[in-house]
This record gives sequence, structure tokens and C-alpha cells, in this order.
Amino acid sequence: MEADASRCSRDGVTGTIDLSGPTADLTGRLHHLPCCIKQTGPCSVSDYFKPKPAGVVIDGVVVEEAAFRGRKLDGATIPIPDGYCGFVLEKNSNKNISSGETNHWRAHSKFRNITYWNHDSLPSRDDEFMRLFHWFSVANALHNPVLTDELESSANVDESNLIS
Repeated sequence: MEADASRCSRDGVTGTIDLSGPTADLTGRLHHLPCCIKQTGPCSVSDYFKPKPAGVVIDGVVVEEAAFRGRKLDGATIPIPDGYCGFVLEKNSNKNISSGETNHWRAHSKFRNITYWNHDSLPSRDDEFMRLFHWFSVANALHNPVLTDELESSANVDESNLIS
């Protein structure tokens, strides 16, 4: 089974995303670091990267602390909202002569929470990373069907505003 596929873009590249295969669960082990690591392949990260609770809560955000290559990091673990799941995708590109380049993405693993890290500030609800989670409620509002009762009650409110 292939999941919803991306079929168009500005440069004409198309692709598919396959979420059907078995995937490892990375819940509680996925970290978003404020740096670029030029390494692919296995690494004994848990021997060196050891997050721990900082004992601080800011605006309801529980702060964690760690160090990476001697630099202090402050972070927070964020749950993925109900009804959603995060996926780590692996890219496999194939050249299809008849239709141009096609990108195939396969789910490598999934996660239900993610820990993000700052190196120069404590985590807060105002962080860019935290603010992206506000889009889930916007997407729900845009894509949920509007019921007839909601339309009628909205029309009644508008009419009462015109009368007064």
C-alpha cells in the first residue's frame, strides 16, 4: 500500500511516500539538534549524548539539559498531537525515462514525540520549533467538514448582529 503521494512541484519532480512497511519506533529517542552532523551510518550516540532533567519548567515546558561536543544544550520533549504520527523517511531516487525524475520515499521509522535542543537559549513556547505545532490546529480547522448546524448557527449570529 502506498500512502498519499506528492505528484507535482514547481520543477516538475514527482514522488511517492510509502508508509506501509514495518518501521522501528523511535519514540523517546529522536532528537533535533541545532547543528549539522556530516555522518551517515551507525554511531554509539548514547555513550556520549546523555540528556537529563534540568529541574526547570518554563511556561509549562519541562527543560532538559545535555552537552554535545562540549557545548551546553537546553531542550524539551514535545508530544506529537493525537491523531498524528511522525515518520523518518529514507529517500530512494530512480530515473524514469518516460516521466522524468521520480523520488521514492520509504518510512524508515516512526515517532510519537521529539526532543528539540537550543544551544543559546532555554526552550519556550515562543521557539520556532514549538510554534510549528500550532499548524496542526489550523490544518484541522481548514480540513474538518463544516456541519449544517454550524452553518445555521453562524448565520443566526450574523443576522442578530445586523438587527442590533
